[in-house]
Amino acid sequence: MAASNEDREMILGFVADGYELLDELEPNLIELQKSCTHGGTTDIEKLNAVFRLFHSLKGAAGFFNLHNVTSVTHEAETLLNLLREGKIVLTPERTSLLCRACDFMRTLLGAIEENGSDEGFEDTAKKFVHELSCAAAETPPEAPPVQPPLQDGSAAELQPPSEAAVEITITADMVQSFIQEADE
Repeated sequence: MAASNEDREMILGFVADGYELLDELEPNLIELQKSCTHGGTTDIEKLNAVFRLFHSLKGAAGFFNLHNVTSVTHEAETLLNLLREGKIVLTPERTSLLCRACDFMRTLLGAIEENGSDEGFEDTAKKFVHELSCAAAETPPEAPPVQPPLQDGSAAELQPPSEAAVEITITADMVQSFIQEADE
């Protein structure tokens, strides 16, 4: 089904706004990258600005059901929120990943401008979501470790993980963040 002229106009407005957001976002990311590369302190205002810009892009993309944009921007938001809360530290690798995510957003905006959707980029979006998630969890995005051979040279039989109790503590910050996301 072809999009109406009004729908097409709205999509093109989203694309134009998206490019503007990225134009604002990238200099802040570059400044953050310079500060963490040279051992400086993280400028929390720039970090907050980057968060807000990803958040704005995600919200607008959600309106248009642009799932690839929303999934990547959501995961970038998660990483940025942990950085803002001081739960993880800003590293050159994390800023580089966020810069690459911005480049991917530009690619998606180009596709949206041309086709009216961000379809066809699901594999790349999943890769970015995985990398951003690993960066937020401080886990390298590599494959799980291989089971080492036993001393006699034979391979160890993989056992299912034990059912250990997992305790999750929900903090007031987590509740507030959930409420804020739900309201938006």
